[in-house]
Amino acid sequence: MTAGPILESPRFVERMQNRDIEENPLDTRIGVGSLEEAEAAIARLQEMGADFVKIRTVANKDTYWAISKAASDAGLKLFGHADLPFRHLRGGNQASLEHLPADTLRRSDESERRQLWRELAKRGTAIVPTTVDYTHSIFLPIDVVEGSVEDVDGTGDDRNRYVSDALRLSWREQVVDRKESRHPDYETNFDTWFSHLREAHEEGVKILPGTDDGVVLMYSGFSLHDELAMLVKHLDVAPLEILKNATIESTRLLGLEDELGTVEEGKLADLVLLNRNPLDDITNSRSIEGVFRAGAYFDSEAIR
Repeated sequence: MTAGPILESPRFVERMQNRDIEENPLDTRIGVGSLEEAEAAIARLQEMGADFVKIRTVANKDTYWAISKAASDAGLKLFGHADLPFRHLRGGNQASLEHLPADTLRRSDESERRQLWRELAKRGTAIVPTTVDYTHSIFLPIDVVEGSVEDVDGTGDDRNRYVSDALRLSWREQVVDRKESRHPDYETNFDTWFSHLREAHEEGVKILPGTDDGVVLMYSGFSLHDELAMLVKHLDVAPLEILKNATIESTRLLGLEDELGTVEEGKLADLVLLNRNPLDDITNSRSIEGVFRAGAYFDSEAIR
């Protein structure tokens, strides 16, 4: 499943156009700053055959609510960031909140947050915090990140052999951005951020694993195992809950529960066979002996 172009505030799209980067923002973004533009953007995504809508930056609350309503009217779920004051999320109908907004949370009190968590849980909105994005990328010293980006042949980290040239170019652009604008307060507030995530979990919000694929040093596939371990550790929950969220709940959110998420007759046969039990230790999810892909089996030698 995939979204079409990302919905952004017009100001952000304009700023991207003025930067010297490989991506042409007009190919991948749609600027939305009014009710009319929201309706036109959703109609365009429908025509393109997008499976859902991705939102990132928001011009204002009215535009956000207009996007949410237009997506709902079109039968498309809304996924993405929550780049606006926390209280305004109550006026939307977002299916998931990606990268729990630390700055916004810091300006709210616990009673306000818990009320919102309960509302999100009631309407089935999930949170995908992408914790690995912070611990394995944002918090790392810039020289460490830059060294890994230039480890093209995988001498220092074997995972670098799987990174495409196009992705590595994007990573290099991100390194330049980070040198120009660091965010030193992220790590300072990490414990507080996780306490807010635990609040949401306590109020019944589903916490789903995701890795912000495309961000520098996020390795497709590998980073998911890191994220599973981070969620078990920081939410202080059993591995079984996180594994259920990664499989059953994630497919349910996407409306794919009839095809994926559980091992049943008639569902797609994509499975991993492990050597050790991940219910004992979540890091055992990495002990992969074999993979079933659409019913075809690849043993450890075939995987290598």
